[in-house]
Amino acid sequence: DANAGQYFEGTNGHATSAVTYAKIHSQAWDYVVLQDNQGYFAGYINQVGASHMAANIQVRDSVRAIHPCAKVIWFSGWAYLGGIPAQIPGDNTINMNNRIDTNYQYMQNQYPSKKELIAPFGKTWNNAIQAQPAIENLLYISDGVHPSATGQLSNASVLYTMIFKQDPSNINYVPAGVTAANASLLKNLAWQTVMTPYIYNSHQMPQLTPVVTNNSGVLSVSGTYSAYQWYLNNAAIAGATSSTYTPTANGSYMVIATSASNNCAQNWSFPVVVTATGIHENENIGNVVLYPNPVSCESVIELKNTAWEGCRIEIVNMVGQIMQSQPLTSNRYFIYKNDFNPIAIGSGIYIYTITDKSGNKFFGKINIL
Repeated sequence: DANAGQYFEGTNGHATSAVTYAKIHSQAWDYVVLQDNQGYFAGYINQVGASHMAANIQVRDSVRAIHPCAKVIWFSGWAYLGGIPAQIPGDNTINMNNRIDTNYQYMQNQYPSKKELIAPFGKTWNNAIQAQPAIENLLYISDGVHPSATGQLSNASVLYTMIFKQDPSNINYVPAGVTAANASLLKNLAWQTVMTPYIYNSHQMPQLTPVVTNNSGVLSVSGTYSAYQWYLNNAAIAGATSSTYTPTANGSYMVIATSASNNCAQNWSFPVVVTATGIHENENIGNVVLYPNPVSCESVIELKNTAWEGCRIEIVNMVGQIMQSQPLTSNRYFIYKNDFNPIAIGSGIYIYTITDKSGNKFFGKINIL
């Protein structure tokens, strides 16, 4: 309950509001999401008012002064349905979402020492619309401004990915009024959007994300921190408090590292998957077929003699970081190498793992050119 209330003058009102500052003081916040009236960021690119940007930064500075370890997240929201063609000829939802996101980055660039995380809500909506055009109207309630349960699920999935560094597809919850298919799509696209290299870097994810690498079976954290705690499948590992850890079991590992500069927790790393068994090209003959491989544009993983219902697929890079993770919706799973595809992944060698409902696992390698 951290909503300080609605002020028609936007963040300028919050910057001078006793209610806002009382809310900031009221609890030891771990995360503070600063949501402005998105109309201030929806105009032409790089034309956000200087006084308005200063008001945003003033609220941000107040949070930082009172809660130096809090993570501040700028709320890069969504467009009006159809955009604002009366003000910007030819506008549409996708273009307006892009401007809002670009203008939040513009504001950050005016204050380079005060950059914070940017939640790409509108960018995620764009990816959903591009993947499934019919979902555009479903993201809004009837006023074409505020999010429906479908839009809210997309937004919650983005925040979940950014804060907990976990794929929201692993959560089975489907809100009332949202189809299971749309829920699966939006959760997956939230993860894919945040993990897209451009979004990941330009929206400041690296500054609060310890990077874990797997080198010959030893996990290590890049950078210098004052304290560490390793986790296996979200459970703390007793005594695992150094910068390196040698796994003794298969599973998903992550670390919480404390910054050496200000003694603040750096939040979770992204999970690294460790499997003790080797991955062999022909391990799945008769069960899973991958074609074509190597992948130059599009490839298909097809289950032949295994029922797809209840199966889950993960695509993992060569240091164990999960790139894609979602339930199968048919006996075929498509892999794209296409910069314009919202669920594409980049060039490299990857490992796919398909887990059926009985816990059986099928492994294979993918080479994306």
